[in-house]
Amino acid sequence: MKKSRPFLIILAVVSIIIVISIFIHLNYFENIRNNVRTVSKLEGNETIRILNQNLNLSGYEIDFESIYTGGNQSIVRVSLTQGNSREHYLVDLKSEKVRKRS
Repeated sequence: MKKSRPFLIILAVVSIIIVISIFIHLNYFENIRNNVRTVSKLEGNETIRILNQNLNLSGYEIDFESIYTGGNQSIVRVSLTQGNSREHYLVDLKSEKVRKRS
């Protein structure tokens, strides 16, 4: 009986930590889901302008995937398609930078 009491205390602490961790993760993914939306026409035009400054877009088809707006960032996910090749980019509208996704 005395040996099972420390085991129950450890089991209770681990269970509480797991439950708290699950709630933190659910809250984190809920916040991301709330900050992701479709790209508006104005944001699409701004993204094309930034891409034209940094890349040669002739012959590419531009597909806007989504935009993440969180904190002081607005990041647009873009796919450039030419024939069978597809390249994925992240365009930061605030700092006007283009990053290639892997």
